[in-house]
Order: sequence, then structure tokens, then C-alpha cells
Amino acid sequence: MKLLEIRLEDFRQFSGSQKITVSHDDDKNVTLIHAENGFGKTTLLNALLWCFYEVTTGKFEGKDRLVNFEAIRSGKKTAFVEVQFEHEGDVFLARREAHDGSRRAPLTVFSITHGNHEELPNPDTLINSVIPRSMAPYFFFDGEQAEAFSGERNNRVVGDAIQTMLGCDVAQTAISDLDYLSRKFDEEIGRLPGKKEIQDEEATLSQLQQRKDALVASRRSLTERRDLLEAEVERLDIDLRNIQEAAELQRQREECETKLKDAIDRKRTLDHRRTRWLISRAVPIVGIKLADTVAATLESNDLSGIPSPYNEEFVNSLLSKGECICSRPLSEGTHEYGCVASLLSDAPSKIIQRQAIQAKSAAAHIQRLRHEDWPELKDIDRDRLINQNEIADLEVKIRELSEKLRDHSLDKIREKEHARRSASTGKQKISEQLGALGVNVDRCEEDIAASKQKIDRLVQGDSAAKPLLDRRNLCDAAINELRQALDNYKEDARRQISGRVNDILSETAHKDFEARIGEDFHLTLLSGDGTETPKSGGENQLLSLAFIAALVRFSADRQQGDDEKILVPGTVAPLMLDSPFGQLDPTYRSAVASFVPAMATQVILLVSSAQGSSDVVDKLRNRIGEEYQLDWDQRDTHRTLIKRLSL
Repeated sequence: MKLLEIRLEDFRQFSGSQKITVSHDDDKNVTLIHAENGFGKTTLLNALLWCFYEVTTGKFEGKDRLVNFEAIRSGKKTAFVEVQFEHEGDVFLARREAHDGSRRAPLTVFSITHGNHEELPNPDTLINSVIPRSMAPYFFFDGEQAEAFSGERNNRVVGDAIQTMLGCDVAQTAISDLDYLSRKFDEEIGRLPGKKEIQDEEATLSQLQQRKDALVASRRSLTERRDLLEAEVERLDIDLRNIQEAAELQRQREECETKLKDAIDRKRTLDHRRTRWLISRAVPIVGIKLADTVAATLESNDLSGIPSPYNEEFVNSLLSKGECICSRPLSEGTHEYGCVASLLSDAPSKIIQRQAIQAKSAAAHIQRLRHEDWPELKDIDRDRLINQNEIADLEVKIRELSEKLRDHSLDKIREKEHARRSASTGKQKISEQLGALGVNVDRCEEDIAASKQKIDRLVQGDSAAKPLLDRRNLCDAAINELRQALDNYKEDARRQISGRVNDILSETAHKDFEARIGEDFHLTLLSGDGTETPKSGGENQLLSLAFIAALVRFSADRQQGDDEKILVPGTVAPLMLDSPFGQLDPTYRSAVASFVPAMATQVILLVSSAQGSSDVVDKLRNRIGEEYQLDWDQRDTHRTLIKRLSL
């Protein structure tokens, strides 16, 4: 897809009819739009999202007031956005109208390939085939929201982004549909007449599934609340970092928090090592008393004699010959005969004797271990003590720094710290609730599996229920296959996108950084020695932009999708970036400006004068195909004018 032209009429502050021609030159693929804050950059980005999907970004206020106020005062009731674009050799015009007082704004799409405007059926389907709605926020991206991808708990948004660009929507819908069918087959089994035990178990299964659904919904809701609080904490951290009087205290706290996180990770590792050691030494530790008893018992019992089965053959041969190995006669009824014959009953069997010898050896080994000093355990416990003291010291330092910020002489610092503390406390409480919910979900899933197994046993041999059970099991098997396939695709995507992010960082970062997307999709920035590093606001934005660039390239590479039948194919689409240089220092701005044109086949940049400084423009100059300025109309300061600049 390539954008050709954007036209707005009486849309928000863009009064009258105004347009932007988007550069679609392969060599000069950047359209640069300058505007100060409040002049319409965010409105312009949201105009495209609204036109295509009737959605807007979270920071776009007054979503229901789209018609220009001056236009309304002059008697006009309608505003619209038109976007002309090219896709697969054809040209289309998408148009959505907003009517004052109405919440409905239907989309219309025309084919204008041959100069005629032919209205097309199912316009939403066409737009979604060009850029799937779920992928749109990553192509029309608000750079000021970049922190979401680099925050402490970014694994959900990063995982969602990768899953979205991977095109998992159809497969996820199939999984939901199959789960619905599976439950319906269970309900049919439970309605079979004369099957009281099956009916009762089906009722139990249904209750368990409903309970799991409720738990999962609660977990989803709590996760969203926690993420909002996490974002609030990170926003307040940035605010405190940018207040000169609080900057040093905030820097020290962030440094301590990073160290505390590393120390807690080390604690988990040490606890795991100690548990492994105890498991490997469990028998010696708990079995010393038993070993002493076994050894004493074995010592007090006579295990002598010729072991079976050799004693039986040997003794019987002596008795049949009537002669001992010492050449003395063995006549039946004599004392000598009786002594030899008694060997058949008194001697231990080979198995018993072997087991006794093994037990005696094991007991001796355990007894020897009691005298070892176990140096490995001593080392582990020493490291655990050091780690515990480190955690305690860091927690005290963080608390002291937080109290200094809370009791600061400046009102704005105290207010922000109070708000941060409230959000942080709320986040911690929700995290604890999520932990308990996770345990309950796991238990519920175990109970569901056990209930299904019981139904399987009850249904066996039942000619009426068996076909329904087979269909239910087929649905469950298909669900498992789809989930496994999606997990494999996501793992491959994680690796590819992580590699692309690092390729970008190697060209742009002026520190020895490496990005890592973990198996849980947590995106972190590592220093040269492999430890996680606290990030400045600029480094957060750089990491997020690199991630977005990697997503866009990944989607373009998957455009054909021939080998991924269960996935929605990727797409090649324009990238619109609002305020991409917001928190970057001059060096980073210059480096990012160098790689931005390569982020997509077509790039639209919306920048303020601070972000679009001369060094940024100089880096972009050879790639700029169109350039515009958004400014107030001198006759009407509530109206933004789009001015085309000469190159």
C-alpha cells in the first residue's frame, strides 16, 4: 500500500478543505510535516486512523466532537476525511464523514483506477485486507507513547505487538470457535436420557469451565489495571527525572531499583541451587538413623552359608552319592547326613543375600556422608546470606530516597512522589492478587482435565454418547495443535524481531547496548557485560522506535505468507510517526533520523521545531519528497492551515 493524498474538510481545527500530497517516490520516501504542539500533528495522525477504522489514539481528546467549531457556527454539520491510496496496482479513495450530533460515521471506498469513481461493497473488509485493523496502531504510531514498549512490565504489550504483526487473529478466532463447539458437544452428552452419572459429571465440568472463564476475565481486567498503574509510575519517574531539584534523587532510586531487581533474580537462582542440592542429598540427610539401624541389624544376623540355588544342587549331589567332600560316608539317618541336609533350609537365597549386601553397602555410604562438611552447601548458604543483606540494604536505600522525595520542599515534587507511591502500592496489591488468581486458574484447569477424563471413562462403550465424545476430543486436539503451531511461530518471530532491533541499535546507539526479547516477551536493554541497564527517557524511546521498525520490516517480509496457512499474511504499508524524536538527545536524534527512511517504504514524520531541528532535517534532506508546515491562520487562531514548503 502507498498513500497518495490526504484531504480534510472541516475536521477538528482543519477548517475548510485542505490536503497533503504524500511522497510516494521510492528514493525520496519521506513526507516531513512540521508543527508545534497543539497545531494538529496528533489530529492528522488520528484523521487517518479514524478514516480507515473509526478509531483514535488514547490521547486524542473529544473523540465525538470532530466537526470544526467555526464550521458548526456557520451552519455546516458535516466533516470528512478522504485518503487516496494505491494497492496492488489499483487506486482507491476511502472517505468517512462525521455528522454533528451523530455517533455513526460510515466508511465509503471507491475504486478510481480508471478515473471513474466506482463505489465498492464491503469497504471495511477491503481496508482490513490492506492493513488489518489490529496492525494499524503500529503503522500509525504516536511516538510519545513509545514508553509502553520499554517499561518494566512491557512483556504484555511487546507480546501483543509481535502476535498482532504475526497475524494470529484468524487462528485465535478458530481456537475460540473450536472451544465453543467442544463445550456444546459436552452439553449434548449431558442431555442424553438415562445417563445420570454422565449428566452429573457434565454439570460439574460446565461449572468448572464457567469458573475458569470468570477467573481468566478477572485476571485480564486486573492485568490491564496493573499495566495502567505501571505506566503511571513510569510517567511520574520521567517527570521527577526532568525536575532539576529531584533529578539526582530519582537517578539514585532508579539505580537502586535496578540493582534490587538483579539481586532478587540472584536470590531465585540461589534458592533453586539450594533446593537442588537438598534433593540430591535428601537420603543422607533424613536416612542416617535408618542407616544405623539397618547396619546394626545386618551385623547381628548370620548371612553365611552357600547361597541358593548353588546350595541345593551341591548338597543334593552329596546326599545322593552318600559321601561328603571329606570322603566321610553320609548314610541316611546318621548325624552327619542330617548336618549336610540342614544346609538346604538354613542357607540364604541368592536374592536375599545380594539385597542384604547392597543394603549393607548403602548404609555404610550414608554413614560415611554424615561426617562430610558439605562445602557446597556452605558456599550456597554464604552467598544467600550476602544476597539477603544486599536486598535489605537496597530496600532501605530506596525507602530513604523515596522519603526524601516525599518530604521535599517543592510542592510539585511532593505531589508527584505521593502520586507515584499511591500507584506503586496499588500495582503491588494487584500483582499479589494476580499471583493468587494464577494459582486458581491452574487448579481449575487441572480439575477440568480430570473431569473430562472421568467423562471419557463413563462414556466408553456407550453407543449414543461415544460419537459426541469423539467430536469433542477432535475439537480439543485441534485446539492443542493450533496453540502449539502459534507458539512455534511466535518463538520464531521473537528471535527474528530481536535480531532486527539489535541491528538498528548497532547503527544508532552511542553505547555498547544489546536488546533482548525474552521467552516471556520482556524487552530489556543490556549493557556490554550482559546486565540489564537503567534507561534514560531517550534510550527508552530509541529502543521503542527500533522495536517498531523491526515490527514493520517483519510484517513486510511476511507479506506472501505462503508457508503460514493459519496466519494472516503480513503487509507493506506506510509508517506515520507522530513525535518520534521527543526525548532523544541531539546525538540520538541525528542517528535515528538516519535510519527512519529505511523503516518503511513510505514514511510520514510529524515533528515540532525542537524535534525537527536543522541536524535532523539535514540527515533527512536527501530522502524528503514532500514537506509541509502546520500553522495557525493569522485571521483565525482556531484554524490550522496546511502549507506546502518548497524543497
